[in-house]
Amino acid sequence: MIDIRRIFQSNVLGLFFSLLLLLLLTKDVFAKDITANKVLLAYTISIDNISQKYMAKGGGQTTTVTFTISPQKYVPSKVFLSVYGFPNSINDSVFIDGWEISNVAQGGTYTYDLKEGEDLPQAREYTVKVAADNAESNDGTVVVWDMKSETNSYVPTDRTRTKIGIGEELSCYIVPSIPNTLTSWTNTTGRGSLSNNTGNSVTFTASQSSATTSIVATVESATVRKDFNIVAPDGMRVFYNSDAPLWSAGHVNIAARTIFDCYVTPMDVSFYNVDFQENIPGDTWLWPDLSSGVRVSTTVPWGVNNNNKTSDTVSSDFDPIGRINNAGTYVDFSYNVRVPEEYKDDNGNWVSWFPGETHPREYRGSDQQARVSLNATNNVNGNWMGPWQ
Repeated sequence: MIDIRRIFQSNVLGLFFSLLLLLLLTKDVFAKDITANKVLLAYTISIDNISQKYMAKGGGQTTTVTFTISPQKYVPSKVFLSVYGFPNSINDSVFIDGWEISNVAQGGTYTYDLKEGEDLPQAREYTVKVAADNAESNDGTVVVWDMKSETNSYVPTDRTRTKIGIGEELSCYIVPSIPNTLTSWTNTTGRGSLSNNTGNSVTFTASQSSATTSIVATVESATVRKDFNIVAPDGMRVFYNSDAPLWSAGHVNIAARTIFDCYVTPMDVSFYNVDFQENIPGDTWLWPDLSSGVRVSTTVPWGVNNNNKTSDTVSSDFDPIGRINNAGTYVDFSYNVRVPEEYKDDNGNWVSWFPGETHPREYRGSDQQARVSLNATNNVNGNWMGPWQ
């Protein structure tokens, strides 16, 4: 007798095992399809090279960004190259500009050119990124650099000026800062000196005589040049400061003593690093009482501060009042002391730059008073004073 129930159970079990076997046989196939889909959806972008990492401001150079999108069969919908800048020391990145790269049809290696002055307008460090759909590349770096200069003297207030006084010192430096070993410095004429030939900054000391020269900074193959006009002193402006007699009132001697403030010109540079001297040749004269007067030759060293100022105390000799007495009458009288001005050049020689300066002494017969003056670019008198004990 046929057992229908047993046959049904056997068929059900057979069907179950058949389905289980089919599932096991197709497992690897499904896994392969899933993995293949994942590979197809995974893509990367990398910046491989930037041809010119450092570009000089104003040079109009072009740098080529090379990037790769993988895999090759990936087809991006849009590809963008963006540039970010760092405006300050805390590296706050700000978006500068971006461009859609339209020639990317599929994965592969591509290039894009960035030009200094147009795409990269300022002297700063830039970060370059390439993005496609939801992927973004690693950071690429481009630096547009410039040379700046600043005088050591705070006076005149324009410390970026390129007209400088003989001997004046200034700092030349690279912005933004880049590795020291990449920068070299040259002085095109050798008029003046550089503190060093490499590094991010250098101190330039102008020559001690008038000249023109250029300082050139070189980073890799790019250069920035700055021209300087070095000028010598050409005059002296004089202002009254105060009278400074050292004597008590009386009627025995005559003399005068006044302090003058002097400013070496031109005033749009500084001469604080110059050695000056008065090269007084000596003078003789005959007093009204027929006695001889003598001013011996001598040199008087002096200098100025950052704003070209010095003070000069002009004092006559302390002479007997009888010197201005002629045949029993006090008379007016004057004589000049010549004070030619010189400065020391690079070779240690003294160069005349203002030969006509004089320091007159005047005496007035009516009240037996005296005064001194300082005559330079302009003439300034002290006050009448005396006579003295």
